[in-house]
Amino acid sequence: MKRKLIYILIIVAILMCNISATFATNVSAYNYYSDYYNTASIPEVDSSEKVYDYADLFTYSEEEKLFEKISDYIDTYNIDMAIVTIDENPKSSSQSYAESFYTTNDMGIGDNDDGILFLIDMDNRNMWIATHGSAISIYDSYIDPILDDCYFYISDDEYYECAMTFIDASASSYKKNKRAGWIIGFAIAIGISVLAPTIFCLYKKSKHKVVRLATHANLYMEKSTFQLTKSEDRFSHSHTSRVAKSTSSSSRGGSGGRSFGGGGRSF
Repeated sequence: MKRKLIYILIIVAILMCNISATFATNVSAYNYYSDYYNTASIPEVDSSEKVYDYADLFTYSEEEKLFEKISDYIDTYNIDMAIVTIDENPKSSSQSYAESFYTTNDMGIGDNDDGILFLIDMDNRNMWIATHGSAISIYDSYIDPILDDCYFYISDDEYYECAMTFIDASASSYKKNKRAGWIIGFAIAIGISVLAPTIFCLYKKSKHKVVRLATHANLYMEKSTFQLTKSEDRFSHSHTSRVAKSTSSSSRGGSGGRSFGGGGRSF
């Protein structure tokens, strides 16, 4: 009787462990999806303000200067920009908050919502850069250098200088990206302009045989094939065949979704 009771208790314990593990997994999955798709914890703002200092890191005059600098950046490069500071982060990460803030408030310019957002997360002591649309390809190879410049100031609690540096570094990185693209395009154009005529000339040259001055009539004859014999020509019949010319076509397609680039660093 005691053995049966022990077996029953063991089975019950195993079942309880399985139920607990399943519950924990479901809770974890629920937290993940609620964190990314529940925007209730993200404030809805006027997307034209561009500076959202919830952690009170800037003075009023500093906010005005940041706004003016961001406005100049947007007018010059046609890419949206925002700076956000928080002292409490209800999300699981700085990345999640930055991307949710961007999405919730419909930030971005153009059909692809091109833009870049800089978050200073005082709760997690982390700064994060979120890029969207064309800003992903423009900035993602420069994220670390931008963060390097910003870290120099934020590590000394110089938050206004850090934000100003972010704007300047973003503008500088944009110019570097476009300059690099122009140089590559110019190099390709030069390469094509040089190689194409060269290849064409080599091809045409390969089609021509070397001409030598003949000093004797026998040089005009191929001795191995030329034989003078008696022959008669009789017409038998003719036949003409036609072959249809083949054609081919190709198509290209794809699909896209909302995605972000970027990166961050602790301070």
